[in-house]
Amino acid sequence: VPITTDGVLNKSTVTGLDVTDALNSLNSLVINVKSYGATGNGFTDDTAAINNALNAAESQSISSGQTTKVVFPSGKYKTTYSLEYGSNLIIDFQGSLIDFYPTTNNPSFLISKSWSDTWFASNGEVKNVVIKNLVLRTPLTIGGGVGITRATNILCENLRSEEMNNHLVDISGASNIIVQNCFAKNLPDTPYQIDNLEASNPGSIWMEKSDHTAGSPGNVDYVSKNIKFINNYTENCLTFIHFHRENNIDSNVLISNNTSINNATPILLDAAKTWTGITITDNVIWSNIPRARALYLEGTVNNLIVSNNQFTNYVGVIFHVSGTTSLNNFSFINNKCFDDGTNLALERRAINLQKTYSNITISG
Repeated sequence: VPITTDGVLNKSTVTGLDVTDALNSLNSLVINVKSYGATGNGFTDDTAAINNALNAAESQSISSGQTTKVVFPSGKYKTTYSLEYGSNLIIDFQGSLIDFYPTTNNPSFLISKSWSDTWFASNGEVKNVVIKNLVLRTPLTIGGGVGITRATNILCENLRSEEMNNHLVDISGASNIIVQNCFAKNLPDTPYQIDNLEASNPGSIWMEKSDHTAGSPGNVDYVSKNIKFINNYTENCLTFIHFHRENNIDSNVLISNNTSINNATPILLDAAKTWTGITITDNVIWSNIPRARALYLEGTVNNLIVSNNQFTNYVGVIFHVSGTTSLNNFSFINNKCFDDGTNLALERRAINLQKTYSNITISG
């Protein structure tokens, strides 16, 4: 992916999702959050200080024409409302723990500034951001992770949580997104959500302002496309990936080389919604949950490829398509479906299709 001589990612030359190496190789200036008053002692509220550092980094990127790296020296950082990030940043938490204690309904702890209609009208999409090496903790009843909305060319890697309520990564109306090498365990909700902004159904993503009131994009339509989930590990969560709200374009979603262990429904697509262009390949999906479904589709799904996956110990149905689903151009190829002898199956069907569909290929 070409980089301009001043080290800024040239967005116009980026095709598809080839942004990982480019974003990580950007020349960068460095801002330390402790230089802006963050303590990292686990007791002091560091939210304002960290937001000041993020704002300074964005200003520095604009004035220098280079990307800026924001670093978090080892520690425990307490935050009580949402952090906001702009463009051309590398946000490196360096393995530090973030404790997020919000008061409004499930806001993202870190969200793109383009959630704001006012900011977006003046600046457009947030672009060219790396978010990495995060350990996040929230109360089990409130709080979410990284929010990406009206943004493009975003890389999330090495994010981790074993104690939080909502999504570790929430993608809502964004493009060219890579989520890789992340770890989620024991979350009561889905770690990764692919969502869209709908004018007729607002409220897909939330943040908490400094006055502890809620903020969300206005009544706009903005769809997600070109999304990759690669080499992530998820265990004992509600789902692994949730497709939410309407997406009537070729979304081009790749789910590859992930591991899902004992998640109730690893991949879920909502009823009465349309998604096109999903590839699920080379994943390991394992469960001993009675009547679990590895892939549960409702709504309309076009151009779906499920190939070279390993499904182990599924007591329920591996691939379930509800009677209300419209499934067009579907391939189920070279998947391995078996158990290791550790459970007694009450029900086991590899594929459950509840009506007649067209252009279906099942082989291998």
